[in-house]
Amino acid sequence: MKKILILSWLVLSFYTLTSQNDINRISQEEKIYGLSKFWKEAKYNFAYFDRIDIDWDKKYKEYITKVLETENDADYYTVLRQFGALLKDGHTGIYLTPEYITDYTKEHLPKKWFNFYCSDDGVFVTSVRENIAEYLPLNSKIIEIDNIPILDYLEEKCYPYISSAYSHTLKSRCYNCLLFTIEKQESIKFETPDGKIAEYVFPLDNPSKFDEIKSFDIFEKMTSRPQEHSYTWLENEILYVDLAGEMGMHTVNFFQEHYTLMEKSAGIIMDLRNNIGGTSIGYLIINLFTEKDSIELISYTRVNRANKRALGAYADSTQTNYKYFTNQKFELDRFVSKNGISIEYRLIDKPIVMLIDSHVVSASENFLMLFKMLNLATFVGRPTFGSCSQPLLFSLPGGGYAWLSTQKTMITLEEEFTYIEPDYYVRITLQNLINGDDPIFEKGLEIMKEKLY
Repeated sequence: MKKILILSWLVLSFYTLTSQNDINRISQEEKIYGLSKFWKEAKYNFAYFDRIDIDWDKKYKEYITKVLETENDADYYTVLRQFGALLKDGHTGIYLTPEYITDYTKEHLPKKWFNFYCSDDGVFVTSVRENIAEYLPLNSKIIEIDNIPILDYLEEKCYPYISSAYSHTLKSRCYNCLLFTIEKQESIKFETPDGKIAEYVFPLDNPSKFDEIKSFDIFEKMTSRPQEHSYTWLENEILYVDLAGEMGMHTVNFFQEHYTLMEKSAGIIMDLRNNIGGTSIGYLIINLFTEKDSIELISYTRVNRANKRALGAYADSTQTNYKYFTNQKFELDRFVSKNGISIEYRLIDKPIVMLIDSHVVSASENFLMLFKMLNLATFVGRPTFGSCSQPLLFSLPGGGYAWLSTQKTMITLEEEFTYIEPDYYVRITLQNLINGDDPIFEKGLEIMKEKLY
């Protein structure tokens, strides 16, 4: 199920489904049911209402009309995704199964004229149809879409469908969300790679007729990332560990099997940028690098008790039962992990550099959080996604499903986890991507050398 979600997340983060052709499997009654199910589960289980300014009941009523006005399943799920994104949380959202996506895209999803990527120096065209490439050159910098400044356009057309409260995450997830179809003629203003300002009006034609794509596509790079943990020896006895793929017990086994290499190394660079999350096992690995004999993990989760809620209806805001009535009651959950590794085998003084970016999510962030809490590593790169919770999974009509954050992950009793901020922020430009440069790795290696020498 984790892999299904990841594929759906990637695809649905990059496409706005359109009503080009109809697939109508979901009845009007089911549309209301699906919306109501998500609203209900969030109302009683979502952990982060205190982070957002929203009247959840009011929004629910507004979206009843919106879902009933949708003309097909694709429109319905587009509206549902927007509803879920109102909660602005990285572990909360609405998705379709890969089977449905494949079925829909075969006949009913017009392909786009181009894709784009948000780098630190602008928004650039990273792939384009061959038949218009002479008019819209690859690597052109986008200035406006339909006379709307590009950042405003993203704010209006893309961000409402991405569930996150963080600007860096919105930018990292919005690439490929533009969809130019034959339904209306749209224009683009851009700066060519040689510095000329130009405009282009897209033809009233279906882009899917033109299969050839001239591409330097970031999406292709992401989906072709390595899938397994590996290591490489670098200069000066520095060990590079790529924790690609998923987190799980195989990750624990990887550290156990390669203990001798880590012990022998002068320092370890761990790369989390190709990790897609999985199972939270960081507390088992952190034991190898800390002198602490135990690690405490703290979280809060919602508590619903019917009788307390009933009593809360007659209580005032100073009484505990009132929190049950207003759905604001949380319970503290403490988990203590004992360190079973003998002190003489722990790599306590080993310099560690973590390479991170905004694609690091979920269990990967939990792993990083522990190293951050105990000040055991230096973090290099870009802020992480911001999605370290325990999601509730439930089904929706038409083969869809949803995730909903149910847990406030805490760093201390008072400080909530949000995302990992790097100690050294690394800028990434389009030219870095074109050249195949890896400035995050280069900076991480530089920092490690400074630690050693």
